Amino acid sequence: MLTVTTSAVGREIPPNDPALRYTGCVRVDANAEHARFDRCVPADGGFQYDAPGTHVSLRTDALSIVARFRGNGLQTRRDAVNGVGVVMVDGQRSGTYRVDGTAINSVTVLNVTNAVMRDVEIWLPYAESVDFLGLTVNDTARLQPVPKRARPRYVAYGDSITQGFWATDVTFTYPVLVAMRNGWELVNLGCGGRQATATDGQVIGSVPADVITILIGFNDHYGNKPLDRYRADVRGMLQRIRAAQPQTPIYLITPPWSTEPFPTKLGLHLEDYRRVLRAIAAEAHDAHLHIVEGPDLIPADAGFFADGIHPNDRGFRSLADKLAPQLKTP
Repeated sequence: MLTVTTSAVGREIPPNDPALRYTGCVRVDANAEHARFDRCVPADGGFQYDAPGTHVSLRTDALSIVARFRGNGLQTRRDAVNGVGVVMVDGQRSGTYRVDGTAINSVTVLNVTNAVMRDVEIWLPYAESVDFLGLTVNDTARLQPVPKRARPRYVAYGDSITQGFWATDVTFTYPVLVAMRNGWELVNLGCGGRQATATDGQVIGSVPADVITILIGFNDHYGNKPLDRYRADVRGMLQRIRAAQPQTPIYLITPPWSTEPFPTKLGLHLEDYRRVLRAIAAEAHDAHLHIVEGPDLIPADAGFFADGIHPNDRGFRSLADKLAPQLKTP
């Protein structure tokens, strides 16, 4: 865990400084006081205000960098918090930090003795709504934006499995692992507790993408959603995406294996929802719509799951390793 500090001396860099680049977010409000994030999916529990996969990047020869964060309380589901963020320096994992509560958390993210230009990425937690409050650097530090790279953009939509519960930190979630493996930029639209929602297709479609994955259905099963309604919700979502992005490859991932510890009132199983997704893909006559079998991505073994539903780090690694080669950009 990176060092927490109570004071920092040097030059203040506000969140709206042009040297700072925000990657992986749908919407960011960056002003002189804070950068606040919104993924625009109106999710219960405030999960839309989390920023899984979002990172702040800059290129600098700073000898010291202290970053400031504060929980903003917009994630109201406090039983599902993971406030661990990650710092990468020149593409290598440098350490982790933790955002606790609404007090200002000041973290030393860089402390070196040689003033050479480095690329620094500060990854936000995947399950805590956090305001980024800016940086303090040594007075002689030079800062500039990391040059943009022409990388395909990967948009991942889903529920808590896509958001990342219960990975150790954001870099162990399957969307980040897939994006890193394939060299893509990620926008993660997974929200804990989410069921298939037709209007979410407007949000997904509004984010320019080169490839899209949709992993949704577990909460529909858990919430006793009738199959006809599930079918209509998924179709409505796809129609809205297609209205905005007619040819973007979309991969429908059927729900992975789970212990299914609860019978549904409708007497349905996850396999029933998988059949619906297969039928939607087959009936769509869409050359850019593909089906991926979720049970093939993670072994049917409790050792790959944190609770019989959500993958652990081992399960997420399996999912990413098997999913990444199947995803193709135009």
